[in-house]
Amino acid sequence: MSVLELENIALKQEIELLKQQIVVLEDKVASHITSRNQAQRTYYKKHTDVAQQRTRVYLDNLKESDPERLKAYRHQAYINRKSKLQAQSDAQKEQTDKKE
Repeated sequence: MSVLELENIALKQEIELLKQQIVVLEDKVASHITSRNQAQRTYYKKHTDVAQQRTRVYLDNLKESDPERLKAYRHQAYINRKSKLQAQSDAQKEQTDKKE
């Protein structure tokens, strides 16, 4: 075997090893994200009033300190609501078209 063939085999083995490591790390990240999301959900279920109070305080402070940012937040929320309603109406139109 030539040197190039040996290097090629070594590189292929290294690639396979790295692919295995990627799979292992992706599994760890996925489990971490799942457990973190679950922890956040349970916290907010138990402390909804605290979270709502913090939000109210934040928005009150934002009204005083930076009303333009608050305006931008509200505008973005409006755009999101509008796009969601548009998507729902499109889905309904598609369903009615399929029935006919």
